[in-house]
Amino acid sequence: KVYRNLGNYLKAKELHEESVNIHRKLFGNNNIKTAWALAHLGNIYNELGDFQKAKKALEESLDIHKKCLPNNHLRLSFVSSYWATTLMYMGNYSEAEQIFERILDSYKRNFGEEHIQTARIMRSLGEVNLLKDNLDAAEKFFVKAYQIFQANKHPDLYIFLESMADLELKKSQKAKDEGSMEKAEDFAKRASEHLQQA
Repeated sequence: KVYRNLGNYLKAKELHEESVNIHRKLFGNNNIKTAWALAHLGNIYNELGDFQKAKKALEESLDIHKKCLPNNHLRLSFVSSYWATTLMYMGNYSEAEQIFERILDSYKRNFGEEHIQTARIMRSLGEVNLLKDNLDAAEKFFVKAYQIFQANKHPDLYIFLESMADLELKKSQKAKDEGSMEKAEDFAKRASEHLQQA
């Protein structure tokens, strides 16, 4: 996790692949510990843009988790969030959105409405809605997630500002396409302000 947090995804991938092999040898292919190692490996593949490998690792991880844990177990929500991210990156926005919505319900029950983990899923829902051009829904999720991170003085606040800048840029382009240059300029200015804050 240290290498991932430092942005050295290749080293993180190498270590996670080694971890999965060790877990398979020690615990077997159908053990929950192996499944957890696979989930982390799948997440690293996502970060590297290797979505086919991410899909394979996360499908295996989810299958094992579903066999070993009850359907409402929180760990299933964590692994499902990696899975939904893969689907989103692969362009399957509707399925990703449905999974993120289920996870959001789970996180609200387990962590509460104002928790950082809940806000992370709200941001993911904002991202998938942005990709689907559902700008109002994207904005609703981004703003709520931003408020939670801001209230907690979380260091990742800049990520939300960048997401909100992306949203404003999309709004600007839409306004241009509709011939409303003044609105387009306002949205572009807001995007710039978000990036300066980030």
